[in-house]
Amino acid sequence: MHKWILKAVVQKTISFLPYSNRINYLFQRYVTRGVELSDTYFGFKYEHLMDHLAFYRDGAGKADLRGEVCLELGTGWYPIVPIGCFLAGAEKVYSIDISPLLTAKTFLTAVEAIVGREAEFVAGLGEGIRDRFGVLKDIKAACNADTPLADLCKMVNLTPIVGDARRLDMGNETVSVITSNNTFEHVYPPILEKILAEMWRVLKPGGMMSHFIDMSDHFAHMDPSITIYNYLQYGERAWAIIDNSIQPQNRWRLPQYRTLYRALEIPYAEEKLRPGDVDAVRAMKLAPPYDAMPAEEVAISHGYMVSWKRGASSSC
Repeated sequence: MHKWILKAVVQKTISFLPYSNRINYLFQRYVTRGVELSDTYFGFKYEHLMDHLAFYRDGAGKADLRGEVCLELGTGWYPIVPIGCFLAGAEKVYSIDISPLLTAKTFLTAVEAIVGREAEFVAGLGEGIRDRFGVLKDIKAACNADTPLADLCKMVNLTPIVGDARRLDMGNETVSVITSNNTFEHVYPPILEKILAEMWRVLKPGGMMSHFIDMSDHFAHMDPSITIYNYLQYGERAWAIIDNSIQPQNRWRLPQYRTLYRALEIPYAEEKLRPGDVDAVRAMKLAPPYDAMPAEEVAISHGYMVSWKRGASSSC
């Protein structure tokens, strides 16, 4: 049996159990090793942070995030990007997730990893982060897994939110920078539409949204016997059986995200698109609607959708 099928069966089963998120965490930690903060995983998060900040610098003409309010969609286990925004000068950082994955232990794991890469962060963010980096060193030296998560987060101006991102408890046009990393692909389209509209509501004029989307079959991340397009061969009914609520995948391709942005009248630029493997796509029998899309569009595997909100404020 393919590894991906085994994982799909296990996660589907877990999804019906009480405390499914906790059980899945243990499964991924001790069986698939999918939640470890490996050097590779950290590197991806660092790259996303640097990309988001570069897009902001280029568009806003600001060297850092001093005085700004940031919002991240999809907190996950390790708040590397929110802490990076703190280092870059953010006044407040919010991070929302539908599941309570962040703990004091995973927070401290992220802090320790960042402190161990001080030279890399100084090179990427500048010498001006030294004072705030000192805060991280103090946390590493003085805190442990028994320290309340709220206290840890407060030290880095972070407010984690467990809740529905379709209904943010924030005023209109109150956030300067909104980011997500590997999150959109896990949200089903009707929900994603409302989340994106809500984020556009809270974004300030002159503010930026930057969303990194991974359009690859996530089962391929742990099973090299399949391609990153494997899930595109299944029709909607078959995929509904395979898919699960623990790590759902909407399977959307870039043209579908474009259509959503246009429907919501949200301007966007596509940045750092990875073209993927067109030959691998052409070699497959694709299910609808992918079979009607150009192979070159289906093959695009990763990229950023970056939006700027222009115009005067409409808030009262």
